[in-house]
Amino acid sequence: MTRRASPQALLRLWPRVRPYRIGLIIASITLILASAISLAFPLAVRYLLDAAFLHHDRALLEHVRITRTLRLDAGRLVADEAT
Repeated sequence: MTRRASPQALLRLWPRVRPYRIGLIIASITLILASAISLAFPLAVRYLLDAAFLHHDRALLEHVRITRTLRLDAGRLVADEAT
């Protein structure tokens, strides 16, 4: 038989977490922002591609390619820093 975790167990951890609460709040906000940006990026690219193909705008297609390349390079930099 296993015991289920209760909210009371989390409350017992609060004295140990309290000194780090500002960092925890900043990390949580940063995580939420990063998730929102990651979800919004494909929508922005879709909008740019649709607009470029509808208006036959080759410069806008080039802009999409550059933006995608920069995002991939930024992702590689983050991955390199993590290792």
